[in-house]
Amino acid sequence: MDVGPKADGTIPEVQRERLLDMGFWLKVNGEAMYGTTYRTRAEEKGGPDDVRYTVKDGVLYATALKWPGEQLTLGADVPAGPGTRITLLGSDGGPLPWQRDEQGRVVVITPAETGRYAYSFKIEQPGMSALPRFGTYLTEHVQAGETFTGKVTVTNPGSTTLRAASLALTVPEGWTVTPATNRIGHLAAGASAEVPVTVTVPAGAEPAALAIQATLKSGRLRVPYSIPVSVVLPNLAEGKPATQQPITADGLEAARTTPGVTAVHVQEQAGRPSTIKLPAGTTGRHVRIQLSPDTNPPALAEVRVRGH
Repeated sequence: MDVGPKADGTIPEVQRERLLDMGFWLKVNGEAMYGTTYRTRAEEKGGPDDVRYTVKDGVLYATALKWPGEQLTLGADVPAGPGTRITLLGSDGGPLPWQRDEQGRVVVITPAETGRYAYSFKIEQPGMSALPRFGTYLTEHVQAGETFTGKVTVTNPGSTTLRAASLALTVPEGWTVTPATNRIGHLAAGASAEVPVTVTVPAGAEPAALAIQATLKSGRLRVPYSIPVSVVLPNLAEGKPATQQPITADGLEAARTTPGVTAVHVQEQAGRPSTIKLPAGTTGRHVRIQLSPDTNPPALAEVRVRGH
């Protein structure tokens, strides 16, 4: 917070104002902070709004880091259904209208802006005493005809026991999963359960980004969770030797324009995972990766070349 009293013990005015603003914000939004824990996903990725999630028993809080405007868009996995009540902390407390869009996302119609800095929306579902947290240990990239194993972990972060809990798994058409339904039994507050999973991808599966759908059931409670999985082409570089050699042409540009060479220039900063799509129909005997300028030797942890 960078608060440093003066020699006489007083706090500089600018720092005092900062502390008072924090106190005012917590007075309004404190229930979305105090006594809460994290959700399976801490933030909303890929949506129009910058949101952070917290959970307390069966209540979900979605805190927008800036005012979302006329509507707030939350992920499709937000547990909302008949009877769900969504309110803005610090407003008059009236329920806000909401609906799911064509992508299944929860779209909330916001009231007049209230407060500053960040805005906490409270999402309550009748009869929901806990919002289980999921963890997955499944490979994200698979190939056609592959069988893979892993596990799904379910944690009860609430203060009451989830009774007669079970986990149902649904896979894309043509895939198989074992077990499709797993009886967890009573899951005490703070406890976790591991569900082993075996999934088989059909031999004719085309490359695509898909998902395995998990649903935790306990009484009237239904909590969905989407597990991303992508069918990818075989890794042609697996088991192949790699060498580091200088460019034999007169510089990077000359090497790039050499007849028979297919070159792709990637603008992203080096050192972070990158996916590079080669032009359709590209063939070759080897792949060369070179940093720019050409005096920089690449240091690569792993290179995958997927194709036929």
